[in-house]
Amino acid sequence: MRVLKGEDTEATVSKQACSQARKKRSDQAFIRLNERVLTEFSHANTSTTWKGYRLGGLDGSTVQLPTYPERVHAFGEVRNQSGSSMAMGKLSVMYDVLNDLSLDTMLDHYTSEERALALRHLDRLASLDRQTEGQQGQQGDRL
Repeated sequence: MRVLKGEDTEATVSKQACSQARKKRSDQAFIRLNERVLTEFSHANTSTTWKGYRLGGLDGSTVQLPTYPERVHAFGEVRNQSGSSMAMGKLSVMYDVLNDLSLDTMLDHYTSEERALALRHLDRLASLDRQTEGQQGQQGDRL
């Protein structure tokens, strides 16, 4: 915090400390933070639309995850030709292409289908729209 406030520019953090702190962080914090950014962005009413609609794009990819038993159980694993296994997940992002803004991001099981993830993105955006209904800048997307 001192570094962020500009009070201490000499502070250093070891790689081990970062690694240990990363294990303790909650993914929910990032989800809530992104929801807050989207809400604040919609309140500012500065979004660019195409004929009144948000223009979203979807992209999915597989990502290698740290291979811990709980991650393998939650996201799945793949084995290579030599029999070694690694935890893998399916990453999906819905992006507002006109405003350069991530609308929704999810990490799911490796075998998840991108079309199913796309429908979940749309459901989550509809839920956010319901939460902000009637507020300035609310998008009111028709799905």
